Amino acid sequence: MIPRFSFGPFMRFVFLFFLMAMLVGCSNEPARPVVKPEKGNPRLPVTPAKEPSVDALDDPTASPDAVQAAIGKQRKVKELAFRNSDESPIPAAERATFKGLNYFAFDAKYRFVCKLAPCTTTAPIKMAATKPNDDRVYRCFGVLTFTVDGVPCSLMALKMDSPAPFDDSSELFVPFQDTTAGKETYGAGRYIQLEQNASGEYVLDFNRAFNPFCAYNPNFSCPLPPPENVLKVAIRAGERSYH
Repeated sequence: MIPRFSFGPFMRFVFLFFLMAMLVGCSNEPARPVVKPEKGNPRLPVTPAKEPSVDALDDPTASPDAVQAAIGKQRKVKELAFRNSDESPIPAAERATFKGLNYFAFDAKYRFVCKLAPCTTTAPIKMAATKPNDDRVYRCFGVLTFTVDGVPCSLMALKMDSPAPFDDSSELFVPFQDTTAGKETYGAGRYIQLEQNASGEYVLDFNRAFNPFCAYNPNFSCPLPPPENVLKVAIRAGERSYH
């Protein structure tokens, strides 16, 4: 039986390890200042309200340094998961000698803030996979447009097809292939994950581009980017070829 790469479970797998790392790690939160109690109730100290934190990875206004630091932490957690989890795509015999993944150097020029534009088609999109007879059906949820080195580009954000016609997941799937495929990056393409939001504005950061499971283990079957998501430019950001 061929294991099928599923976009949602993969990210949940990495997220669980990220959560575990936060739970077992020491807190880096600075000590809170001592605040005098209110006169009306001397037994209850006044705790200043904390501002809601915004993840630098999803913050369009975040500085490049903050984004790079957040990506670095995310990569360390992912490599920990790949080395130790029973669900890791790294073959079990290779995990003890697993030395980590390969990445391009962080480059802020490959980070874009995009408005999700309407799709040019509402028809189902049949996508082949790395294994034969394992086609998947998606639908376009929106189109992200951006410019790389003066070249206008666009990518469809997809959702798995269902009778709705979209599934009820909040995940948007952005598979893509660029001119580095088969040379510097995995030949079958790479993926980006986005979380659906109400604003319609998304941070498309190719520094977060990752390989599907089949890049590490040929027993997995992964969907291939559709022709609309094949870029005619080099995206030297994100994950590189594993071997």
